[in-house]
Amino acid sequence: MKKSLAYIAICSKKKSPGIYKKILGFVNGAKKNSISSKSIIVEPRGVNGYLTYIREIALSNSNYVVIRYLPKLGFIIFLLGVLLKLSNRNLIIDVPTPMKSHIKEIMIHNRGFLSRFFNISLIYLQSFIPFLSASRVIQYADEARFFSFFINKKTILIGNGVDVESIPLRKSTLEWPSKTLNLVAVGTVAIWHGWDKILTVIKELKDENFQEFNISFKVIGDGPEVLRLKEMSRQLNITENVEFLGFLDGERLYSHYSDSHIGVGSLGWGRVGVEVASPIKSREYLAAGLPVLYSTKDVDIHEDCKISIYLQQSEDVCELKNIIKNLGQKSLSSPEKCRNFALNNLDFSTKVCKVLDGLN
Repeated sequence: MKKSLAYIAICSKKKSPGIYKKILGFVNGAKKNSISSKSIIVEPRGVNGYLTYIREIALSNSNYVVIRYLPKLGFIIFLLGVLLKLSNRNLIIDVPTPMKSHIKEIMIHNRGFLSRFFNISLIYLQSFIPFLSASRVIQYADEARFFSFFINKKTILIGNGVDVESIPLRKSTLEWPSKTLNLVAVGTVAIWHGWDKILTVIKELKDENFQEFNISFKVIGDGPEVLRLKEMSRQLNITENVEFLGFLDGERLYSHYSDSHIGVGSLGWGRVGVEVASPIKSREYLAAGLPVLYSTKDVDIHEDCKISIYLQQSEDVCELKNIIKNLGQKSLSSPEKCRNFALNNLDFSTKVCKVLDGLN
């Protein structure tokens, strides 16, 4: 009998396009492995959204029920896992961010003391309990031991995937070396992306009268750091080098991949305590045929990989500045090489196999 899979999540397509694409990519990856699959994506609507999410999980008839983990519902998720197990179904919990890092994100973004206290206390109170009834737990970075008791054997550390075929290969390849280095950064503009470091480097190179090439930096996306970065670019007097384009998708987004030399990944994971990561957007860059500049060890991309440029995690921008200054003496990987790497290593068709391996 053909196996079935449902991926259930609360997600806004407009506010979280990367997550939305990831969910669809996971489902398509399962379909490529001959699994009857569907996505059930619930719009965030407060309590009503949570109730719909819970109901969809409880009533799912799929062999594999994959959910995007919500810390606020941890105890309920544990009970849902017990319910599914009693009916011989597998609950697979997709944990987007380790709890140890999620706590730091709460400290940064939750301004109210009571909100921070409640959310962090709930995470510690729940500890590893929400995951005990799951058949598998997907993690993308190392978790603290406190949240991992009794679940190590069912936890798989895996890199994020991408549906390579859904992303068009960039239509053109910019000549390099060139008079202008075109950088593009796409995603939710948040502190852990560390894109402020690029602004600092642009300013320092200007002050040093660096003339080998100019730097153009496009930031695509919305988020809590946009206003700060805009103000920073004004204060540094580099507004002619930096462009904030807001949220773009489809061809409007892909056209900027064609106009860029390098995609800028996350450069500030250390700010939220992440030591190993696998950002979705880095995978999208490579699928589109764009080399990626990133910091923090990646599960799938080796530090000496030719389709990427690795930067040690540090708040000091000296290494980043030296990397950019010396790019004129280096060749950049072709779109075909980047695309082939994504197909062979990052596509969801291979990721899904690893997640489901050994489950009934």
